[in-house]
Formats: sequence, structure tokens, C-alpha cells
Amino acid sequence: ILYDSGNQEVASSYTGDYIEVVLDADDTYILAIEGDREDIPVEYSFEIITPDELSTPIVFNTLIENGISEKGEQDRFTFTGQQGQRISLDVVNRSFNTSAQLIGPSGNTILTNSPFLSVGDVWWYRNDFNPISLPEDGTYQLLIDGFNGTTDDYSFQLIDIDAATTLEVGSAISETLDPGKTFKFYQLAAQEGDRLYLDVNTSSSALYSNIYGPGNQLIGSFQLEQEHVLPEDGTYYILV
Repeated sequence: ILYDSGNQEVASSYTGDYIEVVLDADDTYILAIEGDREDIPVEYSFEIITPDELSTPIVFNTLIENGISEKGEQDRFTFTGQQGQRISLDVVNRSFNTSAQLIGPSGNTILTNSPFLSVGDVWWYRNDFNPISLPEDGTYQLLIDGFNGTTDDYSFQLIDIDAATTLEVGSAISETLDPGKTFKFYQLAAQEGDRLYLDVNTSSSALYSNIYGPGNQLIGSFQLEQEHVLPEDGTYYILV
């Protein structure tokens, strides 16, 4: 148990777990270690680490390759966003030892990706990669941290969906996803009642598509070819 000089508990852990805490005041702190066995001696060891906190500006649609290199390290990536701007987190190199949180200018958590997985790993039970509309203007932080003091490599890109390529109906698109675990958004202006048929000309089992409506709602998911009657006027977004 960690106490401050006023004997107030600051943090605690049990049975070999770790303590990770941000100290909010200059003080002399006391670490108390207690065993729970009366019949045998209890050995222990510990290390106090003041880990690095790295802060790096994000460039949208640019692959970032990094890693948690020491226990307790937190990497912060910052960007300026506008209210209503659509973004998506594209995890390229998955890590079961790493988590990510998107924190808004007011300190509220907008997105949690825990563990740090990619769209292909989580499609059957997660929607972390779906479009997000930012709630306010200001500086946002993407905080990446290790689980239980672990270290690991990670890579990702933050997608600015509003800058996605605009599609023209009937025009063929031929591109390559590189690395192959990335994804790309396209946008299409459409009217209520329009019939949309997405014809994906590939035999690859590693490719799929999602279609999102103007309110970021999922219209169709994880199919190569899709056909839908669109429910409202607005801009639709296709993830490949």
C-alpha cells in the first residue's frame, strides 16, 4: 500500500501485482509491504520506476510504428480536431499487452481499444474501428499503455474519414492495401431510396467491406459484395 505523508492511501496492489500511479503533489510517500502467511517466511522484491511519458503529434493517415519499451511507460499522441470531424483508429500491428484510449479536450474518454487489436481480430465482437464523430473542437490525445507493466511493439494510423476519396457511381477502383492489415475509407453522396450494389472484384478471402450511413450507423458489414436500399440522404462511407 502506498500512503502519503498524511497517512492517506494513494494506491495499493495484492499478490505480486503492480502499482502505477500519477502523484499529484510533492510529498514524502510511504510504501508498506505486508505478508499474509503466518506459517512461513514470505520473500519479495520490487523496483521503483519513473517511466518515460512520450508525447508526439499525429499526422492523419500516416502509419506510426512504436513500442512500450519500459514498464509503466505511456505514449501520448496528440492532434487537433474539430467538432463533427469523423475519424477511425486503424490498428496495424496488434498487441494483447497494450491498450489505447482516445481522450477529448475536456478529459472525457471517447474510445477504448483494450487490448490493442486490429479490425480483422475484433470484427465479431468489437466496433472500435467504426467511424467516430468528434464531440468538440480542441486537442485530443491518444494514450497507449501496457497491461500490468508489460512491454510490446505496436503500430497504427489515425484515419481522417472526411478526407476519404469520393466515389463516382460506375467508376472502378483498383488499389492495394499495404500493409495488408490496414483499411481504407471511401465516401459517396446518395439519396434516400437509392439502391447501392457494392461489387468487389477479388477472389481474396482476406478482404471485406463495411458500409456506414451519414450518422456513422452500420448499414452492412463484413461481406465482399453488398446490396442495400439507402435509408436517408447524405454521405455514406465504405470501409475496405
